Amino acid sequence: MALFLKQCTRCKQLGLPRPKTLRGKDRRKSCTCRYEAYLPRKFARKFVASYYDLEEGRLGLAAAVKRAQEKADALEAGDILGREPLRVVVEKFFKSVESTLEPGTIRAYRSLWTIHVEPQFGNAILSDIRPTQVRAFYERLLTVRRTTTCTNRKGEEEKRIHPLLSANSVHHIHRFMSRVWSWAEAHEFINSNIMRAVRGPRIAPSLARAITPQEFLALSKLLDSSKFGPLFQFAIFTGLRRGEACALRWDDVDEDRVVVVVSKVAVIAKGERAFYIRPYTKGKKPREVPLSPEALQALKRQKIKQTEAMFALPDRNLWQGEKSGLIFTDPVGDMLDLDDVSKEFSRVATDSGIKPEGDRAVSLHSLRHSFASFLLGSGADVSTVQQLLGHASAATTMSIYSHSLPGAKAQAVGLVGDMLKTAKARKTAEANGRA
Repeated sequence: MALFLKQCTRCKQLGLPRPKTLRGKDRRKSCTCRYEAYLPRKFARKFVASYYDLEEGRLGLAAAVKRAQEKADALEAGDILGREPLRVVVEKFFKSVESTLEPGTIRAYRSLWTIHVEPQFGNAILSDIRPTQVRAFYERLLTVRRTTTCTNRKGEEEKRIHPLLSANSVHHIHRFMSRVWSWAEAHEFINSNIMRAVRGPRIAPSLARAITPQEFLALSKLLDSSKFGPLFQFAIFTGLRRGEACALRWDDVDEDRVVVVVSKVAVIAKGERAFYIRPYTKGKKPREVPLSPEALQALKRQKIKQTEAMFALPDRNLWQGEKSGLIFTDPVGDMLDLDDVSKEFSRVATDSGIKPEGDRAVSLHSLRHSFASFLLGSGADVSTVQQLLGHASAATTMSIYSHSLPGAKAQAVGLVGDMLKTAKARKTAEANGRA
């Protein structure tokens, strides 16, 4: 067993002796020293925990060694512990994270598991899977087309050849597998996490496809005829995400301060074609977005549209708008179908000529990209744009929209020359003054 003293920088510089306990009266002010416990070599010197008290560390380490030995004995005796198929472990993983992960994330993970990972490793014993097997699996995904058998409309079986996966798709599979192995290690299904020795494929950051001002003018001509025209106009002048805009209520609009409070998001419910409002956004905290005259105009248009829809119903009791309080609603005042919103924008963009047939670069999210690109291109500082978009940091904003700063590199290089010219002029003026 190994219990090492890790002194803090202050005690190490002062050369102070180490007390047996780091709690209570014996603990020095501003001292962060601790004892770190590691398992013996036969258990791969795995880190156990940090302790402030020496005796507590010895007890904790002894208990960890006992657990590790029991696990090793069970494996040697052929016990089911640690020898379960990956399929069983993954199902336990999904049950464990069901309450902590977003429904969309779980749906994506289940899809990756069912389509790609389960056919390859589903029946394999978790502890028998090696890093070389995972690397070879990634290589096949990138170079070999997947073939499946399906039944056509005539009831005949036919083979379907799928396109090669992109590096981005394989990277998502790598993240899912890494998460499963980390969970299995934390819950003692395995001794070590092999995914630490596996690197996913590199993916090149894709540039955000924002529509240009000329393209927006072409798009705006068709917004009046679209059933979601006010929503599209509001989105480009506020930069809200699709789910954030569809979750807005009239109570979120502060007319006195001319801002809208973004604190909720509409998401797709797990396992069914239904939608609900999640009480927090992607950034986990609410934000305020000022409303421009164009955004206010979009809200007025939507208010008129809701009133017309309400009076068009045969029975006033069918109207759900007062109950939901939502700004952007369907014909009966209920929440919009998020997929219908995206499809309608795709149709409008195609009809306006800004989106070629089959082009995936232009989507409803392009309105958000356009909002950010217009602001940065007009000289707005990155911190302000970050707050308006609800990004966690300015670095996130810059990594996505740095290409939207026209001439930023040339301007930065020019600043060096300007600084040297200023210094030279100052030196010349001082020399003339002395003369």
